[in-house]
Amino acid sequence: MNVRRHHPPAVRRPPARVALLASLLAGCVAYEPADVDLPGVVASAQAAAGGSFTFVGAVQTAWRDNPRLQALAAAARAAGADLAATELQVEWDGAEESLTAMIDPLALLRLGQRGAAAELTATRADAALAELAVARWQTCVAIAEAFLVLDALDTIVVPSIEIEPQPFVDAGLAAPVAAAQVTAARGAALAEQAAIAAERANTLTELRALCGRTAAVAFTTTGHGPELPPAPADRPTALLRRPDLALALQQYRVADAAFRTAVAEQYPSVMLGPEIPLRSGMIDPMAIVRIPIGADGPAAAARDQRDAARATLTGAYLTAEAEAAIAAQRLEAATAAWHARRAAAIATQAALAQATIAVQTEVDAFAPLAEAAPMAIRETMEHRETALALARARVRAAAAYGWPTEEPAR
Repeated sequence: MNVRRHHPPAVRRPPARVALLASLLAGCVAYEPADVDLPGVVASAQAAAGGSFTFVGAVQTAWRDNPRLQALAAAARAAGADLAATELQVEWDGAEESLTAMIDPLALLRLGQRGAAAELTATRADAALAELAVARWQTCVAIAEAFLVLDALDTIVVPSIEIEPQPFVDAGLAAPVAAAQVTAARGAALAEQAAIAAERANTLTELRALCGRTAAVAFTTTGHGPELPPAPADRPTALLRRPDLALALQQYRVADAAFRTAVAEQYPSVMLGPEIPLRSGMIDPMAIVRIPIGADGPAAAARDQRDAARATLTGAYLTAEAEAAIAAQRLEAATAAWHARRAAAIATQAALAQATIAVQTEVDAFAPLAEAAPMAIRETMEHRETALALARARVRAAAAYGWPTEEPAR
């Protein structure tokens, strides 16, 4: 008896499937190893170029090398690319030797749910760019403030008190109390010089960090701070130039696009495609209908989030308006205080100079010197404080109306 052995059909992978898989993988992003450690990060930061920076040069360096700005720029690029892929559903039936490939044609054309998601991605990218613009604006304002503080420190002259009081006491030309006043004034003068040096060093440290430079990198400044614009004639219109208001508006648009996406997700989607026999037979159409159940909750939540973003936008405007009004008042007060303290410093330093000359030629002139020295140092300290307050108030008053509106020109 002849027995015929039955062999099951061999399972063969169709070339079409292999080609399809290869085409899908061709557009993938490959992983790129980029391990870091703290010593390597420090070494990279210390390798940055140093030098002497003008205001414009410092701003451009910060926009290029400031780590916060670099991170926000990368986040903006990521936001623009973060769109979910269109799903291609492929089924291979080895027993029937058929291949089915289905896709949502609306999603492929960026319509329907994926169209709403694409719009949401675009608005998020715009919001990320607006956030970067705010950070650049704040960085530029901080650099301008630092340069104007350095300019203000250059105007402070600490009077020098060279008189040694003890010989006058020994000669009976100065009372011990008067001598103590002069000694205290000499110490106050040294303290004021140290305070100015510390303020300068701290300001340079802040500038160095804004420009992405470590303490190991040589960093100095050259030139003066920027020319600040006068108060705008049309303040309500100028206020709308603030980048933080543009960001709040864009965040509302993101919330609106998220609401639109959530609404689209409530409706059914259809996947269409052919069932292709791999040996013989007719190509049959296939369809899958996906019907979401209970998708109204996310849509209602997204609507409320949009309402919250609308309220946040209004609050941002009210805050900006208040900041601008307060900045204008503080600038006016700081200007008046600076004029008063500057005049007092000039007057008391002139009196100290006259008393210093007189004490060398007149036997009874030490008492006026003991009175003039502490006053001159005290007014110098007040002058420094008001000069720094005025420098900061000037920058903040300009920034309250959106200055600078673009990158400073060379």
